[in-house]
Amino acid sequence: MQILLIEDDYETRICLAEFLRDHGHSVTEMDTASEAMVRDFLEMDLIISDIHMNGLSGMDLLKKTRRNSAASFILMTAYDECMEDLVKVNELGADCLLKPIDLDQFAELVEKAAHKPESKEGDSLS
Repeated sequence: MQILLIEDDYETRICLAEFLRDHGHSVTEMDTASEAMVRDFLEMDLIISDIHMNGLSGMDLLKKTRRNSAASFILMTAYDECMEDLVKVNELGADCLLKPIDLDQFAELVEKAAHKPESKEGDSLS
């Protein structure tokens, strides 16, 4: 699976990228959502992003790319008190993980994305 991983914390990004590669996935790493906006999202099967970053947030990235990409999204946050974020993520059809990341839960969400049915011609991604 082609995965775009966007995480501003270097240690977290390296750990998750290594985990994903060890499980057979191709991973492109970036440290900002703004940097990711120049990507062609059509080639990505899954986009994993931190929610709270400097500049463009992971939530903003999800909203901006949702109409142009059938990629699954997993958004991560260390702010468990931000229930509003969790509700918005779910409303936008993405999954959310709280940090510190539980690798078993992370693996389950990645596996879920890998088995997501392809969008059909004419389906709405809104």
